[in-house]
Amino acid sequence: MATSTTNNFKRYLKKLYYTPGIQKAAIRTASVFYPPPFRRPNMEFTFGLWQGISAIHCEKGRQLGENNTYPRFFRENIPTNYHKSSIPGSRDGCFINMTTLHMVMGHWEEASALINTLRTHYLQYFNVNTEKLGLLDIFILSKTCVALPAYLARRTSNRVKDGKIPLTIATQYKIVAGIFMIVQKMIERGEPWLKTENEPKADASEIYEYAEQHKLFISEDGKACGGSKRKILELINLTITGNPESNANHESVTKCLNLIGNLDTLFSYAAQAMEVELAILMLRCKTAEPFLSLNPNNNHEESHLRALKAIKTAIANYSPNDMSISGRINSQLIILQKIFKKLGVPADSITPRDSMNTESDIKPQHSLESATTNYINIVDYGKIYFQQKQHQINKILGNKHNKIITSGEIRSKLGVIPEKNLKEISGVNFKKI
Repeated sequence: MATSTTNNFKRYLKKLYYTPGIQKAAIRTASVFYPPPFRRPNMEFTFGLWQGISAIHCEKGRQLGENNTYPRFFRENIPTNYHKSSIPGSRDGCFINMTTLHMVMGHWEEASALINTLRTHYLQYFNVNTEKLGLLDIFILSKTCVALPAYLARRTSNRVKDGKIPLTIATQYKIVAGIFMIVQKMIERGEPWLKTENEPKADASEIYEYAEQHKLFISEDGKACGGSKRKILELINLTITGNPESNANHESVTKCLNLIGNLDTLFSYAAQAMEVELAILMLRCKTAEPFLSLNPNNNHEESHLRALKAIKTAIANYSPNDMSISGRINSQLIILQKIFKKLGVPADSITPRDSMNTESDIKPQHSLESATTNYINIVDYGKIYFQQKQHQINKILGNKHNKIITSGEIRSKLGVIPEKNLKEISGVNFKKI
């Protein structure tokens, strides 16, 4: 009876919380003590660009992230019209957000013109000598477009307030985010075509089919992207080849460019924030790599064998089912190095100098200790590296408020290795590192 009463009370509180007027008041009150990500000094490290700015509102009062706003606590329950999709493929039968779709289509032309203008500057900023961008280029470009509202909302000078993000900028954020997500999924899976010596070519139809195959047009809560195949292909082709006929002099585009100011500063901010996100991926791979090379044998204690098995199982959860774990991590490292090179960052600057290089002649009885030591070194290195990067980002934004990044936060970002099993091996209390 007590359990039933408790559950009913919880359901009542949840229903009460999601009542629009009450929810907004609750979020405003809680934000004093628990601010949304875009108001936190370490947003770029803690949340990343896309999730970090998702809770902010555009001029129409809608959050940029809509159903994908993160953290979930900040996701507002506002009037939204949903229809079942009849788009052929993976989205057929899923619900699509018609309210946002109508808003996006109403500002598609100027949002596309703004993306095209940013693409033109991308060619100059990164000294790209080809007019047709490859996959890694459109990843960096689309991520830069996603960084735009974050840059405007977080800079000290001429900061854009919550609820004042122009609709053109909000629209380009919403439509271009899908492109970076698709290519990011390719990176996370370590897809072999991204490892080619030359820039991997981008083909709009192939990118679309990849998203279809892996159901990337559908969010975690089952809601689907409402864009037609024709409009999605149009957008992807815009990032690849540009559009000479795009109206860069559109009144709203001109206003947006005046609001942005110096485009080089925007691109510098986006590149630094991207470096942080990509470095987390790289250090995660570098953490897992030594453990994958270990082969259990009779020289190991039984508790160590159990711990190693648990660690490898945890790492395996980060690997696609159709690819070996070590193969995926090796591919991912190669791809990340290529992106860092495009950003003008030496890839070896992301890895601690004393990080372990796995070799076949390492003695088995020392391997577990060495792999654990490597993990500790990466955590120590990460504290310094990410603190410096976040400080550089805040300097670009004109933000003087810096917050210490703890080793606990670094360990959480690495997220691959279960520390209770490492403690069995090393006896190290990681909470005290």
